Amino acid sequence: LDYSGSCPSLLLEPQRTNVALHSEYFGDSYWTKSGATIVDNAVVSPEGIQNAAKLVENVSYGPHYIRSGFLTSTDGSTLTTSLFVKAGEITQVKLQEDAYNAHYVLADLTTESVTTDGIDADIEPLENGWYRIYIIDDARPASRWRIVLSKDGSTSYQGDGTSGLYIYGFQFENQASYPTSYIPTYGTSVSRS
Repeated sequence: LDYSGSCPSLLLEPQRTNVALHSEYFGDSYWTKSGATIVDNAVVSPEGIQNAAKLVENVSYGPHYIRSGFLTSTDGSTLTTSLFVKAGEITQVKLQEDAYNAHYVLADLTTESVTTDGIDADIEPLENGWYRIYIIDDARPASRWRIVLSKDGSTSYQGDGTSGLYIYGFQFENQASYPTSYIPTYGTSVSRS
């Protein structure tokens, strides 16, 4: 049942697989850190459990991000990549493909708006200050994705070592032209029947 409305309703969805191996544990080595660190279990997630991470900028000048391991997909198909985000000291985040075409969605959590390079993407408001951002892209045999902190639309800036925002539930769905409900993973890809 879907409880997002005033009355619960049936949630009917197609079979999907989250190919990301660690959808919640961003401190794992699956996620490469550059100019940033991860504080695990920093805040209550959309799941209602204190298991969301904080992505924190370091004190360097430059980009501050984490990058996923390689994600396999069916070449030429459509895929959907999504992430739950919540503002901290930082209120902008970029979700960007890293290996091939560099398509991206830059989300501003203050204005609830997105900027893209022409690709289909959006932001969905949730409860308790959380948002889900997603991007729909053409698949390649393998790709990587970055979660990048942004200030004033720039992803290269001087960090202070403490500022960041909250992230949870990274999802990479093959052969998918829209995002479906979150499928958690803990070291292996998981399919929902």
